[in-house]
Order: sequence, then C-alpha cells, then structure tokens
Amino acid sequence: MICPKCGSPLADGQKFCSNCGSPIPQISFTQEPVQENAPSEPAVPSYEPVQEPAPQPEAPVQEPIQQEAPAAPAYQPQQPPQAQNIPYRAQPPQAPAYPNQQPQGQPAPYVTQAPQQPYGAPQGQPYGAPQGQPYGAPQGQPYGAPQGQPYGAPQGQPYGAPQGQPYGAPYSAQKPKKKSKAGLVIGIIGGVVALAAIIVVLLLLFREKEPEIISVNLNDYVSVKFEGYDTIGNITEQKFDEDALLKDKGESIKWNLKAKKEIKSMTKLYTADEYFKEYVLGCLYGSVDGYYYDELSNGDTITWKWSDYGAEDFLQYLNVDLQYDELKIKVTGLDEPGTFDPFEGVTLDVSGRSGDAYASLDYPSDSVYYYLDYTMSCNKDDTNGYLRNGDVITVTAELPDWARSTVIKEYGKVPSPTTKEYTVEGLDFDLESYDQIPEDIRSTLISTPKDAIKNEFTTFASTRSYFDFVGIEEDGYWFTKLKDGAYGYEANRLYIVYKITIKVAGNNTSYYWYAKYTDFESEDGQIHYNEEDNPSSYGVAPDRFDLPYTNGNTKSSLTIRGYKTLEELSSAISKDSGDDYEVVANEAS
Repeated sequence: MICPKCGSPLADGQKFCSNCGSPIPQISFTQEPVQENAPSEPAVPSYEPVQEPAPQPEAPVQEPIQQEAPAAPAYQPQQPPQAQNIPYRAQPPQAPAYPNQQPQGQPAPYVTQAPQQPYGAPQGQPYGAPQGQPYGAPQGQPYGAPQGQPYGAPQGQPYGAPQGQPYGAPYSAQKPKKKSKAGLVIGIIGGVVALAAIIVVLLLLFREKEPEIISVNLNDYVSVKFEGYDTIGNITEQKFDEDALLKDKGESIKWNLKAKKEIKSMTKLYTADEYFKEYVLGCLYGSVDGYYYDELSNGDTITWKWSDYGAEDFLQYLNVDLQYDELKIKVTGLDEPGTFDPFEGVTLDVSGRSGDAYASLDYPSDSVYYYLDYTMSCNKDDTNGYLRNGDVITVTAELPDWARSTVIKEYGKVPSPTTKEYTVEGLDFDLESYDQIPEDIRSTLISTPKDAIKNEFTTFASTRSYFDFVGIEEDGYWFTKLKDGAYGYEANRLYIVYKITIKVAGNNTSYYWYAKYTDFESEDGQIHYNEEDNPSSYGVAPDRFDLPYTNGNTKSSLTIRGYKTLEELSSAISKDSGDDYEVVANEAS
C-alpha cells in the first residue's frame, strides 16, 4: 500500500506512515469467490443493444471491522469513478489509499492526487505501473490494478459493475440473450433502408440548386430632370442609374445551372453581377423619345423608350427576370413665369372726324414691348378709317412663339392680360340725330327764322289794306344725314317746318314754310352749324304759289312764297336731299 499523503510505500496493515506519520485508514472487505469453472463474460460493447440484466443475487452484508478510529476524515468520500480504460493486470490490488478512514461498506473514493513520479518512469506513467502503461490512467490508480477496474475492487471484478455497488460486493456479469436470425435479417434490412434514406437526404441537402429568380425593373432607375419655365421648359438630364441598380440587386444576381454547364469559362472570368453589367446592360439603351427645346409645360407627358440589342441572349444564364417597358413620364417642377401688363402706358390715338377717323397705338419704348404683336379690331363692321365716336376697339397683345422663350428668360414674365378694349371718343363729329342738338341751340334754331318770317309778312301786310298777318308757329322738323359711303357737300341737314296763317280780303289762309340748316358738327365739345338758307332773305322757300282773293268787286291773286300743303313741303325736302341722304327723323305734322 501507499501513503496517501506523501506516496511512500507501506506494509500491509500499517496504521501510520513511517515517513510522514500520517494515519493510514484500515478497511477490510469480503468478496464472494469467483467460480473457476464459470467463464467470465466479456463486457458488452457500447454500440450493441444492452440486454435486460438478469436478477442479481443480494450482496452479502459486510461486517464492520472494529479498529481504532483515526482522526476525522478531511473530506466526504465520493463514489468510485466510472469505468476507465485502464489495462488489466491479473495481480491482486493493493489496499486502497484513502486520505482518511473510510466507513466500512462504502465504495472507495477516487484519489485525485497522483504519487510522485519515480525516476526513470515514462512521462505520464502512473506511479508503480509497469513500463508501457498507457498514458491517461486515472490519477491515484493503485499499482497493478486492471485497466478500467473500480478502485479497490477485487481482482477479476468485471468492468462496468453497476454504479453504487457496495465496495467489495460480488459482481455477476449478465449473459446476453441470443439473437434470432430473423431479428438479424430485419436489423440488416432496416440498416440498409436507413442508410439509403440518409444518402437521399444528404443528396437533397447538398445537391446544387437553381438560384432564386429575382425581378429587376430598369424603369425604376430612370430619371429625367426638367428645367426652365412652364410652357418653355427643357429636359436638362435623362439618366439610367446603372450603379444604383447594381448596388440594390448586385448581390442577388447569380449564375444559374445552365451557365455552369454551357459557359463555365465565363463563370470563372466574371462574377454574375459583372457579367450582368458587361453583357446584359451593355446591350440595352434607353432615352427620351423625341427632342424638346423650350416647349414643355407642366403636365405634359414624355416617353422613355428602350432599345434591346440582344440582352435576352445573355439573360438565359442568370437568375434575373428583367423588365424594361416603355415608360411614360409626366413633366413637373417647371417654374411659373411672372406677368406684366402689356397695356400699361399704352394709349390709343384716333385722328380725324367721327366717321372718318384713324386709330394707332402709342406704347413705351421699353424693349419688352418690341417683342409683342399688337392688333386692333372694331366691334362694328367699320374698318380703320371710318371710326366713329362710340366704336369699341379691341387691342390684342400677343407674344409670338419666336420671342416667347427670349422674353421669359430675360424678364421672367409673360404678358397678361392679352386683350384690352378702348372706346373711341372725343372726335369732332357730324351730328346724326336731332336729339344731339342741345336744347338751347334748338330754341335759337327755331326762333330765328320764326321772327324773320313774322317781320317780313308784317311789313308786307302794312302796305296792303286787304292783307293781314295772323301768326306763325313751328310745326316739326326733318333731319337727314349723308349715307355711309356717299359723297355730299353737307354731312347733315335740318329742316324746321313752320305753319303760317294770313288773312286776305277777310279770309284766313294757312300754308307752310321751312328754314334749312346744314353741317351740324361737334368740335372740341362745341356744336357748330351753317345757316345755308336764311329765312329772312329772299328766296328762302324755293317754291311759290298764287293765292286768289276778291277785294270788293275786284278779283285778284297774291303770290305767296311757301308750300300750300304739308305734302308739297315734304316732297320738296325729299327732292332737296336727293339719294345721298337718308331721313333720320320726320317729326313734321
């Protein structure tokens, strides 16, 4: 035996170590003798199915050995370690070396501290083991114990005794049951089937698969930029962002199995995304359809088109579903130009007389007005040259296409509004109706001839005893004007009709006379006219008639200047006007 403290060899039964003086625990045990004729059964291999153990005989109870108890043990004994791979030696084991006295009938604990290595022993060789003992024997294994034998077990104890068996109890190895041939066949078949299933699973798991198909829409990486003002916008940039596409999709682009079979050399020269960039994208070209210069407006739609020069031939080797349809792009982001009033400071100049006037525009000399086209139109059928007071002229300011972009770029503005109406007024004009004659002028026009006629007839009657002037009154008027396009000496004419009553030889007689005025016009707000026929002068009335009378026994006649009836006067006025004048008003009764 060996001192558990210093490792010095001791004689059997020695109670104290002769080297360090430590107490040596004394433990005795009994063991059932092993039948010599019974063949020892080998340990059951770890990979074979474990047979149900046969019922074990009860282990004999060991009688405790009465002896002088040493000092209290330094630690609680542990269960013996599980079977270790220790070479077997058919040599009786030495007494177990415990640090302290172990209670009787308990399994020997495992000694964790190896004895000092003797001089000349192989490195790692347990103390006391014969040369050639494999390295790794349990620390504290007694000299000569069989490999795998529990510490302190009697020689011949089979490896693998049940854990918890009292120290020194006999071990009876169970004899495994014999397997039937049918079970063996079934086991072999099951093993073959299981092996085949494992192989199939491994093939399915590790076989090369087609990569997942990914969708790539080239339209997602198209961008078009617009710049300028609304209605004259331009395309400043049109771009297909190839780098952004590869950044998003590059890691997902893979070679398919077809590529690895048919173009294996390519798969070594290029990665899948490099091949996609070089060959697929290299065969595609996209751009905006058409050319736009200073003509785009917000809301317009332009078209991006793709041209394919064989990209599908290269796509067959990649896991890419490529889409690149025609793309419609709406124009947005163009600035709205400001506005300016093209009529600010613009005046309409009209010269001449109403009915015979011309109009022209006078506008500032600023260069922006130079680019505008001004046109005039009248609300009547009258053309320029026949303008009258009251006519409405519409002036239109148009920015021509050739100048639009220039004006917007230089001034950032467009004309608004584009039309304005001007009313012709303030022209000298010929009166066209009797109502245009102011009331005060009318009174003068009526009273002047009236007084002249009265005075003339009063003077004439005073020289003749048979003749008396009874009275004179205004009896209406005729107003005529020159027809449009006609030529005449006077623009208009006014005929004031008078009814005159005289008494000749005691009998009252009435007849008609008129006074004529021409060229009623307004100049600088004043009404002017001509007294073409002064009623006070001789020959005011163009016609005469003879008025018969009887003075006592004498019959005679009196020549009268005037018109016997109103119909005769009306006929005379119409004849005087001729075809070049039209009657505007006839208020004569």
